[in-house]
Amino acid sequence: MTKSKIFLILSLSFLMGIFWASFWDVGFLNYFLALAAVMVFVLGYRSRIGLAVFFTILFFSFGIWRTQSALENAARFQAQDEIEFSGIATVVRDPEEKEFYQEIIARPEDGKYKILVQGEKYASWEYGEEIKLECTLKKPENFSPDFDYRMYLAKDKIFYVCKKPDVLEKTGRKNGSIVFSGILKLKKLLDRNISEAIPQPEAALASGMLFGGTGTMSK
Repeated sequence: MTKSKIFLILSLSFLMGIFWASFWDVGFLNYFLALAAVMVFVLGYRSRIGLAVFFTILFFSFGIWRTQSALENAARFQAQDEIEFSGIATVVRDPEEKEFYQEIIARPEDGKYKILVQGEKYASWEYGEEIKLECTLKKPENFSPDFDYRMYLAKDKIFYVCKKPDVLEKTGRKNGSIVFSGILKLKKLLDRNISEAIPQPEAALASGMLFGGTGTMSK
């Protein structure tokens, strides 16, 4: 068995574990799989097939455990609503311009979760900037029964929304990655060149297709 096939099998095992834990209650399945993995290793560690089965079970179990941990973490935070937040946070994603506001993803100093902040539309915010934030944090709302917006945000550890911050101002410090900041500056430069070369709404469509995001695309 080639290395590429081994990598493919282990990756699929991990993804299957994530899929299983996302839709079904695993209960004691992880403990059973751990016991099975130990038994397979003890009985078949000298065989390539035995080792392959062992690592397949191990990666499947790890996928289940990772998903369970993420879901439990999200549930713990989302059980709390109407939280008064006052502190320092860092912008961890390039802000996205919406129709009436800017969508800012900020991470508080403890780093355990992120906040989706609706900032002023024409204010200037950048990735890596440190901000002072005072706001009532609320759980995200699901606006449609066909789409779980709350879990969509939770996958990125965004557990709260701040719609009308009482205080949202820069501290003058930056905490982001220099490399990622440089990539974002290059992206903005290319985006600006596209806007100058192509008329709207074609420019917004081209930028959305090349760089992702729909904030500047016409309804």
